Amino acid sequence: MALFSDVFRQTNAYAMQLGGILGLYWCLGLLCMVAGFQVSFLHSLVPLIVLGAPLLGYFLARYFEGQVRADAPVDFVRAFLFCYLMYLYATVILGGVTYIYFTMFDEGSFIEANIAQLQRPEMKELLSSPQMQSQINEALTTTGFKSLEEMFRSVTPLMLAANIVDLNLLIGVILSIPTAFFIKTKSLRK
Repeated sequence: MALFSDVFRQTNAYAMQLGGILGLYWCLGLLCMVAGFQVSFLHSLVPLIVLGAPLLGYFLARYFEGQVRADAPVDFVRAFLFCYLMYLYATVILGGVTYIYFTMFDEGSFIEANIAQLQRPEMKELLSSPQMQSQINEALTTTGFKSLEEMFRSVTPLMLAANIVDLNLLIGVILSIPTAFFIKTKSLRK
């Protein structure tokens, strides 16, 4: 029977390694999103990367289960712990890369590209609908900004990174539950 500390240490080590792979995959998605304003083909890859992330998480978790089942069967709690830690480490990598990119390399071009998107005719039409105007006016009144452009320009690299970390931590918890259910060891296979 394996000690809990040994099982945790092994689970954490695999979560770090495989979370690194998942984090790099997420960084690829960030790259496609940012570079997509210059190369539209890359922007079209973002939904595929977003939809592929849970599948990659599942396959990495399945790999973990296959590697460690001989040492100790992977029950739901261990599978959930692994999945959560894997998403946590991936989030740390993506958050760090996001902050470094927007602090040192972007120089405001991402925000300016988003503001330019607001000037497109189809966006102006969408933003001029009564429902959108109501929501925009409410947001501007609440925050004290005079326009959407001013609101966009107020976003700092730290705010972008923090939002990405918050969102990915929440998504990681949500995805860990079904993933853990599907990867737990069904029976001891010899």
